[in-house]
Amino acid sequence: MDHGKVLGRAWQILWRYRALWVFGVIVVLCAAGSSGNPNYSFGGGDGYQEPNVTPWPPIQEWPTGEVFGALAAIGGAILAIIIALCCLAVIVTVAKVIFLYVGETALIRMVDHYEKTGEKKGVRQGFRLGWSRTALRLFVIDLLTRVPGFIAVLLLVLVGAGVFALFVLVRDGVVLKIIGAVAGIGV
Repeated sequence: MDHGKVLGRAWQILWRYRALWVFGVIVVLCAAGSSGNPNYSFGGGDGYQEPNVTPWPPIQEWPTGEVFGALAAIGGAILAIIIALCCLAVIVTVAKVIFLYVGETALIRMVDHYEKTGEKKGVRQGFRLGWSRTALRLFVIDLLTRVPGFIAVLLLVLVGAGVFALFVLVRDGVVLKIIGAVAGIGV
């Protein structure tokens, strides 16, 4: 197999078949993780001046019943926001997974069709090719290959939590604490 020839042909197809770029961008955006390091910088250094801030106003005493009522209202609002953000995260994750597998399938099937017939398909036709049973099969294959690893990691976390609990709960056994600490670090 001539790898240079394969890469050259892949480059030709990519360069001439611009509709593939759309699906490539979709796949990259949907498969990308969020492990960036933004490196923010806040103030300081030369020329930084302390802002002229007035002191906090004096704290007023609230009756106890009003405090608990206010805390309950604030807690309810925070809980509602957290639930809404979790629902939004689930919706975004499901959309990313759908677009990922539709994009991957569209890329595969569009290139295959181009290699067989020499005919280029548009973006709309690419979405039609991508939204198919093949995308579902790719998803199921990835799911089945990742589930055993997830189960193994989950079991290790549970064993580690059990060892940590043993380490915390044992009061007198120094040797048992040492074994628990070493096993917990190992897991």
